[in-house]
Amino acid sequence: MIFYESNFELSNEAVVKYAKEISEAYEKEAKKRVGNVQKFKLTVEEILLRYQDLFGAGVPCHVVGFWHFGKLQFSVEVKGDSRNPLVIDDQYAYSFDLLTQMGMFPKYSYSPRNGGNNVVVIPAELKARKNQFLINVLIAVVLAVVCFYGMKLLPANASSFIETGFIKPIFIKMTNIMAEIATPLVFLAVVTGIIGIGDTRSFGKMGQKLLTGMLTTYLFAGILCAIVSSFVYGVGKAAGNGDYGFVSQMVQLVLDIIPDNLVAPFAIDNDLQVITIAVFVGFVLLVLGNKVKIVTQVLTELSDVVYKAMAFVCKCIPALIFFGILNVMCNEMSGFENLYKMIILFICCSLATVLFVVLKTYRVARVPFGVLFKKQLPTTLINLTTSSQVSALPSNMECCKHKFGIDERLVNFGLPLGIVVFMPCGAIFISLVAWSLSAMWGIPFDLGQVVKVTFLGIILAIAAPPIPGSALAIMPIVFSACGLPPEAYPIGILMGTVIGYACPLLNGFLLQQELLCAAVKLNACDKDVLKKPES
Repeated sequence: MIFYESNFELSNEAVVKYAKEISEAYEKEAKKRVGNVQKFKLTVEEILLRYQDLFGAGVPCHVVGFWHFGKLQFSVEVKGDSRNPLVIDDQYAYSFDLLTQMGMFPKYSYSPRNGGNNVVVIPAELKARKNQFLINVLIAVVLAVVCFYGMKLLPANASSFIETGFIKPIFIKMTNIMAEIATPLVFLAVVTGIIGIGDTRSFGKMGQKLLTGMLTTYLFAGILCAIVSSFVYGVGKAAGNGDYGFVSQMVQLVLDIIPDNLVAPFAIDNDLQVITIAVFVGFVLLVLGNKVKIVTQVLTELSDVVYKAMAFVCKCIPALIFFGILNVMCNEMSGFENLYKMIILFICCSLATVLFVVLKTYRVARVPFGVLFKKQLPTTLINLTTSSQVSALPSNMECCKHKFGIDERLVNFGLPLGIVVFMPCGAIFISLVAWSLSAMWGIPFDLGQVVKVTFLGIILAIAAPPIPGSALAIMPIVFSACGLPPEAYPIGILMGTVIGYACPLLNGFLLQQELLCAAVKLNACDKDVLKKPES
């Protein structure tokens, strides 16, 4: 669909005028989804100037703005023989390298018809719609249900062929891909997270105090979830003789997470041992510091590569849910009442964790909860409506610096760190997924399994990168530890999508409280500003 069209002759004045006009057309058409307008305008100017240099001033230029398969694009056309304005030479190398660094990748094509036509298509950035991931997942569920009942209308042989020859193999292949990426993702996330501390001296008292508070909350959330889940779902006895069964199992659990070598855990996807290796490697690199700068850089760049791969895979999660739900419905699974229990337990454990942190903060700061809550409310509402702590970061900084009176250095250090690593409600969710789905599939939990799942829930919540859907993508690690089949995965993702909508709200609220608590303990907070009620 064409929404903009213009013809003009190239000149310096025309380049300035029409670059502005085209940018305004982009902004008007994209509306709330508009990206960086200035970056787009610079790209248009560069293309027009390059055309003018190649063909001369006064040459007719035709610009069209259009939608193509949901993408917003602009084509810039000049008639004549083939001359590619995107070919980089010494004179223009810097300009086009700058465009590439800004993430602009225009494409050139040439058609010899009607005297020749040089076309450069410029993609216009569109921000993702709010809650697009949730919408896509719900669409996938609805389509799966529709397709399932559509299959019932087919002959039995055809329906069976679709299930066994199409749905199941595609689903298994997708879950295998997700599991294969999850292991290196967690390894690199743990290693780079430890390296990111900087060094043990520069990290200092500020970082130690903040992370100690966060770890305390993680432990409270994990232990509470384990106790409540044990009561609701039940725990079997540890294997072993007499009263020493649990002790022997704990010893075996510790031995099991210590690898015999550094290669085998990656080959057999022993994720507990992979995490142990990651912690060991991370602290060794942290101690060595600048002596291993090249190794650190390589690991950081590898982490970026895996993050990009995971970001792409996470976009395919709705497709995985589609095939997964179809597969589950074809197998007629039962025990879905455990999912209702999971939602209730998540709410209870999350609210208890919020209460724990609020009381901890009050004991340290001695400021009424109502005063703090009114100051936190704008950020909390942004977290609620966008389901993204990143979107709420400016409001979060405003609250912590100017309403809580926290030292700017602590805010600049603590908030970005906390957004990445502080997800106690995520740890609760991961543990509850293991509990509820194990109950659905009739897999018993003993005390050793409880300890393992609690530990993994905390580690994976810390390691999950801030990519939409990444917490869901690393769940195969927990499933593997519990012995859950691939068929359980789409149900876990579906529940995670629903519950995950509330996690940024809860984690963001807890992060502000944790940062305030650490600031008061460090005397890095203006108490007069903190105690002043919100007008």
